[in-house]
Amino acid sequence: MDVDAVVQSAATALATAAGTSVFADARAGVLALFRRGGRDEREAAELLDEADAAAREVLPERRDDTRANLTRDWQVRLSDLVRRNPDLVEDVLTWVRETEERLPGARQMLVQNVTATAPGAVAQGVQHGTIVNHHYASAAADTADERS
Repeated sequence: MDVDAVVQSAATALATAAGTSVFADARAGVLALFRRGGRDEREAAELLDEADAAAREVLPERRDDTRANLTRDWQVRLSDLVRRNPDLVEDVLTWVRETEERLPGARQMLVQNVTATAPGAVAQGVQHGTIVNHHYASAAADTADERS
């Protein structure tokens, strides 16, 4: 089992649940994981409450950025928990499956096929980022062509 993938899925599910009606159950599940891992629940509870508040209070156009930040933060915390308690991996995976089933508009896998067929064509995609293409070689050739 890919532990990193399980932790990433858990962090994503938690961040997606933040600010929704699913969060109370998700929060209880995460606290149970921390309890089973012998960790202090109070700090985790405070951090979970802050995550939920952040997702609820953010403007809609900033919600994806907030959830991306929450995902990164909780990936570190959950990774640490599982690293110290490897026997929790199955419990985390079970929590992920249960939480994902409850999320609004159950997440669906989307597939998009893009074919670039023109000479020199390139198809690119990105999530949560930006692609910048610099065409220095062709710009220099264009300038040389203009001079001739």
